Amino acid sequence: MIQINGKDYVTVAERLEKLHNEHKEVMIETEILRFDEEIVLVKAVLKIEEKQFIGHAQEIIGSSQVNSTSALENAETSAVGRALAFAGFGVHGGIASADEIIKAENRTSKASKTKEIVTESQMDKIKSLLHEPLITDPERERIKKIIADNTLDKRSASDLLSYFYGKSSVSNGSWKKVTQGVLSERRVSTNAA
Repeated sequence: MIQINGKDYVTVAERLEKLHNEHKEVMIETEILRFDEEIVLVKAVLKIEEKQFIGHAQEIIGSSQVNSTSALENAETSAVGRALAFAGFGVHGGIASADEIIKAENRTSKASKTKEIVTESQMDKIKSLLHEPLITDPERERIKKIIADNTLDKRSASDLLSYFYGKSSVSNGSWKKVTQGVLSERRVSTNAA
């Protein structure tokens, strides 16, 4: 249990643990209702004996570092958490799980902070992605939309570039690759084929 703003919330993992401790035969099914370059919408159906509980959740792709790579997984977990809450698991005055409250607060705090303007070099690098042969058509369309909207801030640009190119950091005066980007992974896959 996590306390947020003086209220107790449980995580989806805690709700699942309680479900499995109390019931032997349960079924959870998830269905992707929408998955495009903008959002992921997932429906979860929880069946316990003769009862059925449904939860929905959506994530905006690229709205956070996690949602740049794992928006589907994030939406699925939230949908399952909501179905569990509707079944009465881990409800302490509210349906939202600790996971959902933390995400909402992070979005709010991000929006309220002064955003730094995207740098010219970041924008040039993002534009160069349009000519990258390993970029998929949906990714290319999303990048075009980001460029056209002209609402990208420095942090979001950094997250986007890290997704494609990976992250590096300075250690003992030398640059070191921390994570591989999807382009590196795709190059390895292409070369192996």
